[in-house]
Amino acid sequence: DLSVGRAYGFFDEVTRKYGPEVYAHIGRVFVRMPLCAVLDRRALILHAGPPCSADTIYHVGAIAREAVKSTVVAAWDGRDG
Repeated sequence: DLSVGRAYGFFDEVTRKYGPEVYAHIGRVFVRMPLCAVLDRRALILHAGPPCSADTIYHVGAIAREAVKSTVVAAWDGRDG
């Protein structure tokens, strides 16, 4: 998540070593990655947990991935219920 990357130093390290255009490219790649994966129809794999608005796997599947810039903002600002 690019928000976490900025908070924990990933942004600083990438821009120092490679420049801001590389960080921007990483951001474009990030928003094309799936929110989750299902392995062998038995395991749901999530990196940072489901978005707060998703109650089931079907809700996650219906989310327009390119619209989700961060999966952790709601948890940080107290809106996650």
